[in-house]
Amino acid sequence: MGSSWVPDSATSPFLSHVKNPCFHSRVNNSGGEDTSIAKGTATTYCLPYFYVSGSFHSGAQNLGQSLESHPNVIVDSGSNSQFWAEHDKKMKDFRADFLKATSKVLKHSSSSDISSSSSSSSSSSSSSSSSSSSSSSPSPARPTTYSRSAPVIMEHSLSTFPFYWSANIKAHRSFAATLGSCYGECVRSSETIQLTDLPAVQVVERGEGREGDRTEDGERKEDRLAERTKGNKDSSTSPSTSSDSPSGTSTSRGVLESTSIRLKEARHKNVSNCMEVICYPRARLKDEDVCASADLHVLEEAHVPMLMHASYWDRPPYMILVVRDPIDRLYSAYMNYYHYWNKYGKHPEGFATYVDEQLSGLRNCTERRGGNVRGCLLRFETYGVEEEAVFFHADQVMRGTYSLFLEMWQQFIAPPFWLVVRGEDLESNPVPELSRIVDFLGIQKVPRVDPEAKEGKEAGRRRRYQARSLLGGMKGNGQGDSERVKEGAKEEMNEEMKERKGGAKGEAKGEAKEEGRVNRNPKHQTAKTEQINDFISQQALDNMISALNPSKMLKDDLPPMLPKTAKKLQRFFAPFNRRLAELTGDRKFAYSYAYSFSDSDSLFEDDGKEEKEEEKK
Repeated sequence: MGSSWVPDSATSPFLSHVKNPCFHSRVNNSGGEDTSIAKGTATTYCLPYFYVSGSFHSGAQNLGQSLESHPNVIVDSGSNSQFWAEHDKKMKDFRADFLKATSKVLKHSSSSDISSSSSSSSSSSSSSSSSSSSSSSPSPARPTTYSRSAPVIMEHSLSTFPFYWSANIKAHRSFAATLGSCYGECVRSSETIQLTDLPAVQVVERGEGREGDRTEDGERKEDRLAERTKGNKDSSTSPSTSSDSPSGTSTSRGVLESTSIRLKEARHKNVSNCMEVICYPRARLKDEDVCASADLHVLEEAHVPMLMHASYWDRPPYMILVVRDPIDRLYSAYMNYYHYWNKYGKHPEGFATYVDEQLSGLRNCTERRGGNVRGCLLRFETYGVEEEAVFFHADQVMRGTYSLFLEMWQQFIAPPFWLVVRGEDLESNPVPELSRIVDFLGIQKVPRVDPEAKEGKEAGRRRRYQARSLLGGMKGNGQGDSERVKEGAKEEMNEEMKERKGGAKGEAKGEAKEEGRVNRNPKHQTAKTEQINDFISQQALDNMISALNPSKMLKDDLPPMLPKTAKKLQRFFAPFNRRLAELTGDRKFAYSYAYSFSDSDSLFEDDGKEEKEEEKK
């Protein structure tokens, strides 16, 4: 990681008066020294203030769209760039993608983002989990007096959180470079293999011509091809297939094509063996050496979270993680992505086949690696050709192991800067969840309606309606009855008016002097204005809910999953769900099935044992 990645905390610190993490660059976009700092004209860059992440089909995308409607949230071309998960994207481009947003942030912050009232401070500490940041991390230097109305930049790339191998190469470029170079060597070596290097081919004379080459077990490879091209043996009109032709032109063509296939297969096998025996071990060793030289543990520390921590240092971003029951999320992803159901079928049986293959690949990896589940989930396709051959490297299954990634993230970005949200709760209870999220971010709050106050207003409307009805229905009644009903209705309406005005009027009467002192004091006036500005409008909230679209957010309308498939996935995800509940301090993140299995249970079912039990039943 070069110096262009991060601001230098000694010579170019984050701007303390700006709520969003912004800094003066000491490295220009060409990679050279930016001398403009000394001249007072240095380029200022802002990194995202917070990230919304999770996995596709969890509700995270909807939440990002909802927060984009919040008046304090700014997005730019880099807000959905998948920067952290895609290894070929550069930091200089990432920060440049937020220059428009930076301009807006700095325009608002030309005076200061710091509020004169501490009441507008962020409440992020309320979302803290019981964990501490990495010992190498500095203490988060987040002032508690930033104004809630100050603009902040959002990044909502969904691939940021789950750093399984293909989304984590940015931290392991030496592995990728070494493997790629070695692969080229293997290909060039295989091209030197010639027909003369292959085992001798058995050829047998037959009445209608030569029989083509065979494999060691006698299986004839070109039979079908020869049958399609040989023609009619009895036909006298085709000299190429005549019995006078000793070898038969079409049969010879079949032999040549079969020989070409054998040569390609031999070369491909040679490349695979070369990769397995030479390239993968060499790349892993190089990766370990590079990490060791940086004093990093290759499995526990050298990941995307470490890179993000290095970029933010003492101004860590706020992280919002959206999760969903990993089984439902996996099923939704399978049914919504063409490349999965096109291979296995868009039905529960196809999904069952897909799950069996993916879990088998993970199980084989752990068995080959001495039970190293953590290694297989984080570095799966680095272990060899067999893992590389698994369809999409089991990535969709890995995305659901939330606790594995969260625990490692929190080594570098401390728990107080994390808020974990369930997509199911966003769907069923959007306003309280949005309120909790904006409170965590320290931006303007969602307006809240007191249920009792709302009920009081509705009751008042009913009484007024009844009173008007009584007053309008007096004609035709006796004079005595009419007067009594009218008086009762008027008393009802007067009582309602007193209820509406009485509370505020009585409070003002009892505290007139104090209120006067407050209104005459400029500091109190500023504080009162800031408290009013702490909330967004009802229209803004309506826009956020509309963008969230909770009624359709997780509605997949999929056919029921096969019970056997569901049980296999429950067994696999159970320990990860239980750990997530521990990290968040909330058992609902375990999902109901997680406690049906114990810590001693294997992640993978014994298929043979299951089949025997089924037979007994």
